[in-house]
Amino acid sequence: VVKKNLRKDVDILFNSYKEFKNSSDNPDDVARIKAAYQNELDKLVHNIGLEYWYSSYFALRMGYLYDKVGKINNPTFGVGLRFAGYGFDFGYTSGQPGHPLANTMRFSLNIEF
Repeated sequence: VVKKNLRKDVDILFNSYKEFKNSSDNPDDVARIKAAYQNELDKLVHNIGLEYWYSSYFALRMGYLYDKVGKINNPTFGVGLRFAGYGFDFGYTSGQPGHPLANTMRFSLNIEF
């Protein structure tokens, strides 16, 4: 899903740039293209994080989620465990009280085969 959304956003940005390059020097056209370009940049959801593995069994994760349009500005935390081909992951997203993503917990189980 992320790659598809990123590809769509990048395609739209390149198309906007082509329109901008090919447009006349009409200030209204330039302003319209700049607004469309900024709108697409604002729709991007930024995620950044770090992961630290202690040996090959235990992982600590922390990150940050920023979505300008959705007004999401939350730190994230997580842990992962791996043993004998099985794995367990836990993630937590904190947030401001009343926000739909505040105190969200996610779990996953993994099996290697």
